[in-house]
Amino acid sequence: SLSEHKVKIEEKRFGTDFTGGQFPRTQEMNVIPIQAVPVIDTKQRVDNKEVELGYDQASTDQAAKRCYLCHYKFEIDNRLCVLCDECIKVKPTEGCILPVSDLELSDDGSVVKYKQLQKGKSDSLYYNQLWIDQDKCIRCGQCEAVCPVGAISIQKVSFVKV
Repeated sequence: SLSEHKVKIEEKRFGTDFTGGQFPRTQEMNVIPIQAVPVIDTKQRVDNKEVELGYDQASTDQAAKRCYLCHYKFEIDNRLCVLCDECIKVKPTEGCILPVSDLELSDDGSVVKYKQLQKGKSDSLYYNQLWIDQDKCIRCGQCEAVCPVGAISIQKVSFVKV
């Protein structure tokens, strides 16, 4: 039988030291790229063969170093943001924080698409809000630490069995 799961989002504002604790992190770990899971060739995908091959031990170890805080979601409250660009200056990965001119949201509030204007192609400021791309965010916490107005919040996302 199928079981139904709903997502419960708890919002908590806190300052966090992401480098200490039992498993200390180094700056180099913050920029380890996400590796796609190796798969078999499309011509071999017959007879119910397993498509994903999985990682070898070295790839697993490397992925484990980068995979952390995946259950946290960093968000910018654009009503509080003063567009100082401090978060953009400290972002460790390209595209994790984007200056956008428009966000299109779904019914549940998640971003469906965004619009960016090119620098110099507008008579005024080429963006009016900032957005954190959750797929590119490595949850280093640097943006939250430098925000002078507390516009960046961290939400813990957890699954609750209903």
